[in-house]
Amino acid sequence: MRRHCGRGRSDLLNTSVTFSASGSLVSFDEADFSGCKVGFDDATFSGSAVRFTRAVFSGGRVSFDDAVFSGGTVGFDDATFSGGDVSFHGATFPGGSVDFQSVASWDSPPHFDDMVLTAPPTGLLLPSPDIVRPS
Repeated sequence: MRRHCGRGRSDLLNTSVTFSASGSLVSFDEADFSGCKVGFDDATFSGSAVRFTRAVFSGGRVSFDDAVFSGGTVGFDDATFSGGDVSFHGATFPGGSVDFQSVASWDSPPHFDDMVLTAPPTGLLLPSPDIVRPS
């Protein structure tokens, strides 16, 4: 998927995604969320692979608020977090994994609930401390 949300595409600026993936591959590879407002709120990720490989999060708002990661893997390999607001408030990780270990840039990391960052659940795989920068 190659989309530029903030550049002349008003139809993509405010998108709410109804999402429940189970046993499939969903790819947002190389998606550019610059200037977008996209919500994966209340989504259920179970038994599927969802990739955001080389996706760019620079400006705009992408939320995974109250999403449930109960199986499968959501990967952000080589993704760039260089601005904007990406949030995982209220998200739960009862069995799936969300993998940020191989991001390209973590200059403006996603927002999580304080408790999640204090004691990250097993399924939340954050990048190594050498790439983490304060937001």
